[in-house]
Amino acid sequence: MSDKINTVSKTVEIEEDRAADLDQALAVAGVGIYNIKYCLVLALFLIAPIIETVGYSFVLPAAICDLNMTTSQRGFVSSIPYIGIVLTAFPWGYFVDTKGRKWVLIYSSLMSGVLSVVSGFMPDLITFALFKFLTSL
Repeated sequence: MSDKINTVSKTVEIEEDRAADLDQALAVAGVGIYNIKYCLVLALFLIAPIIETVGYSFVLPAAICDLNMTTSQRGFVSSIPYIGIVLTAFPWGYFVDTKGRKWVLIYSSLMSGVLSVVSGFMPDLITFALFKFLTSL
């Protein structure tokens, strides 16, 4: 049996007495264009919900005038996305475990995007709050 492993990028010595740790495994596997593309796509999927929840600070000044909102209503509308996130964290975790990450990520992002656009056209506070809640699911 040979005591070397030949990979595409480098030759690694085999040590029989211990398993490879994470750093050695990453050194053997290397980082390629696939890894970079994968990280960039996932970054876009992570930026979208952050902008959705934090974006209220830019929308609320105009919504106060258009929807005649009081301070307490403004606070309630600001907290709605976080309520949705807290209520659905465990069900989404279950779906990820049973259906797979790719399926859940694609469909939840599509649903969130469509509902976010629709919520921008809501004429009153109740429907606006309802669609913002649905967006955060």
